Amino acid sequence: MSWTIRKKLSVILLSSLIGIIIISAFMIISSLTAKHESNQIKTINRALHTAQDINATMKDARIHDQSFTQEPSDKSAKQVDSDVKAIKDSLNQLQKSDSSISKEVATLKKQIDNYTSSFDNLKSIKTQIGYTQDAGLNGYISKYKKNIMDLITQSKDSALTTLGQNMVIAQTTYLEDPTDANLNAFKDSLKDLDSKAQDFFSDDKLDQYNQASLELSSDMDTLSSSNTLSKSILTDFNKNSDTVSKTVASITTSLNKKTNDLYGTQSTVQNVFLILMIILGVLILVILGIVGTWLYRSISQSIQTLKTGSEILGNGNLSYRVPLEGKDELAQLATAFNQMAANMEETITKVTEAADHLSSSSQNLAAISEETNAQAVEVNEAVQQVGVGAQTQAAHLEESMNLLTKVSRAVEDTQSISEQMQQQSTKAQDANAKGITVVNVLQESSAKFLDVAKTLIGDIQGVAQQSEEITSIVKIIQDISKNTDLLALNAAIESARAGEAGHGFAVVSQEIRKLAVRSKNETSNIQTVIGEIIERLDHIKQEANKLNDYCNEQDNNVTQTKHAFDDIDANVVSISGGISNIQSAIHNVTAANSELSTKLEEISAISEETAASTEQVCASSESQTEAIEEVNKSAMTLQDIALALEQEVAKFERTEHLQDDINSEANEEEPEVDEAAASIEDSEAGQALEEYETTENEAEAVVEDELASSETTTQDVPETIEDAPAEDNQQQKDESQS
Repeated sequence: MSWTIRKKLSVILLSSLIGIIIISAFMIISSLTAKHESNQIKTINRALHTAQDINATMKDARIHDQSFTQEPSDKSAKQVDSDVKAIKDSLNQLQKSDSSISKEVATLKKQIDNYTSSFDNLKSIKTQIGYTQDAGLNGYISKYKKNIMDLITQSKDSALTTLGQNMVIAQTTYLEDPTDANLNAFKDSLKDLDSKAQDFFSDDKLDQYNQASLELSSDMDTLSSSNTLSKSILTDFNKNSDTVSKTVASITTSLNKKTNDLYGTQSTVQNVFLILMIILGVLILVILGIVGTWLYRSISQSIQTLKTGSEILGNGNLSYRVPLEGKDELAQLATAFNQMAANMEETITKVTEAADHLSSSSQNLAAISEETNAQAVEVNEAVQQVGVGAQTQAAHLEESMNLLTKVSRAVEDTQSISEQMQQQSTKAQDANAKGITVVNVLQESSAKFLDVAKTLIGDIQGVAQQSEEITSIVKIIQDISKNTDLLALNAAIESARAGEAGHGFAVVSQEIRKLAVRSKNETSNIQTVIGEIIERLDHIKQEANKLNDYCNEQDNNVTQTKHAFDDIDANVVSISGGISNIQSAIHNVTAANSELSTKLEEISAISEETAASTEQVCASSESQTEAIEEVNKSAMTLQDIALALEQEVAKFERTEHLQDDINSEANEEEPEVDEAAASIEDSEAGQALEEYETTENEAEAVVEDELASSETTTQDVPETIEDAPAEDNQQQKDESQS
């Protein structure tokens, strides 16, 4: 099969492209499928997270509604409302994210509405009852109870007071434990109190009492009904909340199941696509391997033939010709290869002559450049020493400037600190003045306080003395009570003697005796109370004496504080004067520092100018040295090239006698090819001579420029430096033209 290399490569590229397109299509389909399933999983995961958030929010709502049930307040009610609103928002988001659970979401919404309705009913009942003892029914009950107790207190009847206290105890018991038994106990105690009040109060007081009692009884009945209704609502409320929790758990379980199913489906699809891609890839590789092997063998055979011919020609046998097989690009390459071998000999001869001339010219150029380079190196070393000295001086000056800058910064910092100290000293003086003012006010207040304390102590002592007088009066009353008792006893005895005629007098004497006994008892109570008052007054008197001691001690402390503030004021004034002296000294140091900095900057500028001039001279010297070195390297390179050319050409000298036969055979077989080879030969030889001429011209120009720039240091260089390369260059030009 006579295919060209282009067709063979096209077959390989087309097969590879088809395989890549097929694999890419499978990869795109797999990626799109995986992306679709991944989006579904993400959607379900978002819905699952939303359901979990609903569950967590519902738990918070349960905590808050239980808190509201135990201790009702506006804060806990608002927290429950906020939780319910968050749950409804999450339900809307859940319904949008996954439509497959719309029924469960709708059911959950209804349950949340029932939960909200139950909580609203419970909240209204709790509001009616009252969150505190002063709100709602609790407030009315407290109000009417207070009205009743005020009426009882005004009556000053012990039996009525006892019944009122029993009623209050029964009411408190019911409020703490609202049961029917406690409610009945309260009603019984209220009835007892009502029956007693009907006999005791006058018409106006009785009307007030009856109205308060009726309102209290009505409010207690309303409170009982509200508590019963609250328990019923609370039971329904708990059922609704449990139903909501179960529904949320059911939705979460359903979403978890869907997620697991999608993960399983995704894994199965990925495995199927992976197996198909592996099978397809192996099949494509097998096909490409077969086609590539066949093409490789056909191409490698031709390349091996060319390789063998090139190795033979490379060893110096210019008589060898590559055999021609086929009509592809490699056959055309073999034809051109044979033409190149036929024309190589003539080119080698011309190159040998050029190499000889190039070697002699490069030797002369190398000798001249070495001598010039030695002189330039000496000048460069001297300039570098001067530059090093200037750089060292500039570095020392820069260090001095840095040190001076640090000193200036330290002085500025000290100035700033001293100003701050001056400000703090001024503030301290102001604060001290305020402190002295406060101490003066405190001293005046202390003096007034001492006067008030002394007056109070005197009053307390007077009250104690009057209490003792009250004790003596109470003793007199006790004596009177005893005498009255004795008189009543005597009157009773006399009335007994008188018989029926003294019966009325006996009753009067008995009542007088009762009054005497009661007076005696009350006098004992008064004496006990007076005794306690006297004990407390004695204790107060002792504490007043201590207060007097503390007041004296406080007066001394205030005086000492005033003296301390006076000492502080004197010290602060002294410190302020010292700070002013420090600021004056810092100002003088700053002025001297500025003057020194100016002088150093002038010296540094002069040093930098010197260093810059030295660097310019050094740079010029280095440029000259580098140019001479480049010339020297170019000369050495030219010499190496000439030697290499001579060595390479020497390898082909043994085949010169075969050149004519090769040229004649090539002319007979391929006249057109011979003309092309001749043109290639002429172009190659001309190109080699042009390159040599360009290189030598560049070397000459470099030498002339460097010698012109260093005339002062190279007076002893012979004038033939420029003439020798020029003559060689002119001779080379003449030879190339001929």
